[in-house]
Amino acid sequence: MANSFGIYDPPATLHSLSPEGLGTRAVYQELEQEYLGSSIYPTAVYFNHSCCPNIAKTRVGRSMWFVSAVDISKGEELFISYGNITDPVAERRARLKEHFFFGCCCTRCARES
Repeated sequence: MANSFGIYDPPATLHSLSPEGLGTRAVYQELEQEYLGSSIYPTAVYFNHSCCPNIAKTRVGRSMWFVSAVDISKGEELFISYGNITDPVAERRARLKEHFFFGCCCTRCARES
């Protein structure tokens, strides 16, 4: 099992993270990015999706780094986002259902429904 990620140029950078944490509009810079291809990372399969993730992924050269944007307690589950999380809840859920075959029931989706 593995997760695949799109490779874009320029890559999203760590300084694009907001001090308020992930899941806010302030986190994501509006970047013009060119799609270069996809990559497969076997260890990334351990991350589930949340529309309010507690870690972010960023490409550094040929490596994918997963970085905490908030304090994470010992034993707390780590979440990444499986796509654009700035869209309204109905659009996020529809995209996840279409591309990843699950209905999102994260705390943010529950709160915004």
